[in-house]
Amino acid sequence: MNRIKEFRVRSGYSQAQLAALCHVAQGTISGWELGKYEPDYSSLEKLAKLFDTTVDELFNVDGSTDNQQQEIDISGYHFPAEALQVAQKYSLLNPSAKAVIRSILEFELRQDTYMNAEINKLQQQLNTQKQIHESEMETARIQMIRLNAELKAAQAEEQEGEE
Repeated sequence: MNRIKEFRVRSGYSQAQLAALCHVAQGTISGWELGKYEPDYSSLEKLAKLFDTTVDELFNVDGSTDNQQQEIDISGYHFPAEALQVAQKYSLLNPSAKAVIRSILEFELRQDTYMNAEINKLQQQLNTQKQIHESEMETARIQMIRLNAELKAAQAEEQEGEE
């Protein structure tokens, strides 16, 4: 979580005013304040400058120092070694670098979600085309059976006429 709303209110800015100063939409400010997504690094620097504070302070929610980190018990959960190594490296970063990493992760997750939606849409289109193709093939098969039956009937008539 961040303290953007706290600093915005303390500085007397509305969301619309802060959005105009940061050259973003008001909804973006709301998203930042609600923690739906994180500002990119240049936006963080702008906010820190506007609020006359540091990027670190924008993310120092409870007033604790970097040495007082919130810990979560992960016993009973199994993580790949790579995930634990990344978490260890992340824990060594300062708050501004962590904010950048969180922004990148959020961006990548949104991209991944978008790509999965596009893949699903393409799979649905492919399935629809497959169904149409199968239906057309069945219609052609039925026509071939009908034509074959007509041909046999015509051949039988022809043989009867010759006898």
